[in-house]
Amino acid sequence: MTALLALAALASLRGWWLLRRESPGRVTALSLAAFLAGLATAGAALSPRLSALTHGLLIGHMIQHLLLMLFSPLLLLLGSPVLLLSRAVLPRSIGPRGFHVPAGAKRVWAIITHPVAAGGLMAVTAVAWHIPELFDRAMRSHFWHEAENASFFASGVIFWCPVILPWPSRRRWSPWSVPIYLLVSDIPVSVLTAYLAFCGRVLYPGYFSASRPWGMSALDDQVGAAMLMWVTMLVVFMAAAVAAVMGVLNRAPPRTADSLAK
Repeated sequence: MTALLALAALASLRGWWLLRRESPGRVTALSLAAFLAGLATAGAALSPRLSALTHGLLIGHMIQHLLLMLFSPLLLLLGSPVLLLSRAVLPRSIGPRGFHVPAGAKRVWAIITHPVAAGGLMAVTAVAWHIPELFDRAMRSHFWHEAENASFFASGVIFWCPVILPWPSRRRWSPWSVPIYLLVSDIPVSVLTAYLAFCGRVLYPGYFSASRPWGMSALDDQVGAAMLMWVTMLVVFMAAAVAAVMGVLNRAPPRTADSLAK
C-alpha cells in the first residue's frame, strides 16, 4: 500500500509538471497539494498504528472510517486526479484529451454518481457496517476489514463526485441541488449516531474486554465514537454546503437596474 501511494504521488507530480509547462494554470499547485494530502490521509488511515488502535478503541475505528470515507476522497477529487494521472501516463500526442471512457462505463458512472444514488450508497455503507453482526465480522477477519475499508473509500469517492465534479465530469443538475444533497445526506448519519450514543448499551461485545486509556468504559467509547462521527460529518457537510451556495452566488450575473426593470 505504501508503494502504491508513493507511485501515485510521483505520477501526480509528473502530471502536474507536464501540465504546468503545456497549459499553465490548468491545474494549480493548490490542486496538487490537495491530491497529495488525500494520498497522505489514506496512508494515515491504513497505517499499522491506527489499524492496531481500531481493535482496542471504537473511537480509533471511527477515525479510520472518517479518514477513508470523508477526508481522503474529498481531497483527492479536489486535486483533479484523472487529469493529473492521465497526463502522467499518456503520451503528449494524446494527452488528457485522448482519455477515452467507453460509452457503457459512462452510463454506469452517470447512474451511480447521481445525487440520489451517491447519497443512498454512502448512507447504506455507513449504516450497514455498523450493524453488530457485520461489524463483528470485520473485526475478526482481515479480509472483511479490508473489504470494509475499501467500501468506505469507494462510497466516499462516489459521494463527493456530484459536489466536486472533477474533470471530466459535467454538471447534469442544478447547482442549487448540491447544498440540499449534502444536508439530506447527513440525516441517516445523524440517526445512526444518535442510536449509537443513546441506546444505553454496548452494541459491539468485542470491545468489552479491550483495554482503553483514561479508564474509559466500553459504553463511553461507543458514545465518544458516535459523537465524533456526528460532529465531524455535520461540520464537513455544512461547510461544503456553504461553499456550494457561495459558489452559485459568485457565478450568478449581477442584477442591474435594467434587469430589475424587466
